[in-house]
Formats: sequence, C-alpha cells, structure tokens
Amino acid sequence: MGLSLSTEDGYRRVLVIDTEPGIVRVIARCFGAEGYAVEEAADGVTGLVMAVAQSHDVVLLDLDLPGLGGMEVLMRLRSEKPGQPVVVISSTADWKSRQDCLQLGATSLAKPFTLSELLAVVRAQCAR
Repeated sequence: MGLSLSTEDGYRRVLVIDTEPGIVRVIARCFGAEGYAVEEAADGVTGLVMAVAQSHDVVLLDLDLPGLGGMEVLMRLRSEKPGQPVVVISSTADWKSRQDCLQLGATSLAKPFTLSELLAVVRAQCAR
C-alpha cells in the first residue's frame, strides 16, 4: 500500500528545497497544474524544519544548499522520518554523491532534467 499524505482538499503535497528561484517557480507551476500543492524552502535548515514538521508526499532536494547542505538534510531527514520519499535534484551531484543518496533511500535526478522526467519520478515515489 502506498504512502498517501494528500491534503484535506485532495492535493498531493510536494516540498521543494532549492536555492534557484527560477527552477522552483517552474516546478511549482508544473506541479500545480498537475494537482499538487507545492511548498518551497530556499535553504537546508528551513527545508529540514518544514520536512520534519509537516507531511509531504515527496521532498525534492537540491544538494547545493547554503548553511546546512543537502546531503546533511537527507541524513537528518532519514533519522527523523525514515520513510519520507526524497528525490535529489542537483547539478553538482557527482557519482559518489548519487551513490550516497541511493544508499540513503533517495532517488537521484541530475539537473538539467525535463519536467516530464521529474513528474514521472515524483508519481512513482507517490505510488509507493
């Protein structure tokens, strides 16, 4: 049975933790049109607090974050909410970082990606 944390109004909830406003805007517009409620955080500390305090169907996480980096956010999120679906979206992720993300149970998608790729990955995560 899949994890379903949709909001009371029926929307699935996505948290985007990324410093690039343009990417966040495009993701929010795309996912909003697909019936997702999108929340955003521009740094690791804020993103971690939001991810732990609230329920999301999936967290989209960049690794290159100010303050608390994305890998640290992922590790802390795993200890606080082990089953939380996470998709790492990063242009700076090298092979080792992607392997580390996979070992922590996150899916990795390299920037640049297409919105259809991202939607497919998120849908797969939400169906789990």
